[in-house]
Amino acid sequence: MSDMGSRRIWIAYTTIFFKESEKIFRIPFQTLVTPIVTVLLFFLVVGGILGEKIGTIRGVPFIEFVIPGVILLAVMINTFVHVAKNLFSARIVWNNISEMLVAPIPPWVIVVGFASAGVVRGLLVGCIVLLVSLFLSPLSIVHPFTALFFFVLTSICFAFIGVIAGLCSTSLENISMVNVFVITPAIYIGGVYHSITYLSPWAATASEWNPTFYLINGFRYGVLGVSDAGIGLSLLVLVGATTLSIAGAMYLSQRGVGLTR
Repeated sequence: MSDMGSRRIWIAYTTIFFKESEKIFRIPFQTLVTPIVTVLLFFLVVGGILGEKIGTIRGVPFIEFVIPGVILLAVMINTFVHVAKNLFSARIVWNNISEMLVAPIPPWVIVVGFASAGVVRGLLVGCIVLLVSLFLSPLSIVHPFTALFFFVLTSICFAFIGVIAGLCSTSLENISMVNVFVITPAIYIGGVYHSITYLSPWAATASEWNPTFYLINGFRYGVLGVSDAGIGLSLLVLVGATTLSIAGAMYLSQRGVGLTR
């Protein structure tokens, strides 16, 4: 690829990225304040009431055990929703994606730009939730590099899942249905608030087939040093899920699915 071609792609990517990232700060109450309120309510209701009754999980106070799950929950949902809805709106509502396709750039640049902005929102919300959590229940991160790896790669994974949803959806209701009936249940069943040691055998087996369980498990290990599954397996699932989501998004973009001139 020539220097001119590389420069053109870089300019196109940064333009899309900054334009989509700007939307995060255009509606700060929805994108940044709402997660803070949600976490505060969680600590007051779930942490305050159930925490005292449950005591500890794997030797860790209940409230500390669930913090990594709550953080990754915020990262996954905010990343997915941001990318899926903004890409859908660009395709169907505003129809400005056709203007991008007129430019001499490959389609993958467009979807990577949207995905990158979603990663920014996911990580920003995750950091806000972490800071609020630290004020309410101080904890030290045991394996910071492992925690950071799961934190960032999980956001990237769900950003490209959002790309797939944004390209394939024919209405905003489709995206909401995926979020409500697929993404959110998978995350909650994946161990946000519990350890699989407390589940019945069939439920524990079902959790072990749920990819989000390993993402949450790996991040929890990085933060607290405790886990329900081997960290090696969690890393393998994380890398595999991220690779598949990127490959799926790239395949759809190259085939022109959802990208019409």
